[in-house]
Amino acid sequence: MTKIIRTVLGDIDPDEVGVILPHEHLIAFPPVRVRPDIDYRLPSVENAIKEVVDYHEAGGSMICEMATHGYGRDVRALQEISRSTGVHILSTTGFVFESIYPNLAFNATEEELVELFVRNVTEGMDGTDVKAGWVKCGSSYEKVT
Repeated sequence: MTKIIRTVLGDIDPDEVGVILPHEHLIAFPPVRVRPDIDYRLPSVENAIKEVVDYHEAGGSMICEMATHGYGRDVRALQEISRSTGVHILSTTGFVFESIYPNLAFNATEEELVELFVRNVTEGMDGTDVKAGWVKCGSSYEKVT
């Protein structure tokens, strides 16, 4: 089995990766009904690029971006950040925690959710060909939901 890491710009060999930030949020536009606090809204690609450049200059090579379906994920912005900085970015599919699940999480069957996550990893997310690098499992206080 060939080992790969699936980034927003395509699959790479794990040997290409050095220092990794395993859980970051670079760009996200969560719906106001979900998170009205401005601290949860990261709308500036330009600011993200500046911070990722600093990270890269300090020796960083990959960032795992954890904004999920329904939380304002912007995979095209992640591609722009990756291209502009030379840092590999891994995006995610899945859901975070119950209080911010989109309606889809409550209305879809288990099979439909599995199909969504598999499609996000194998074909692309949000109507693009940008593939998720992993699936994030949601949780709520003291339980996985």
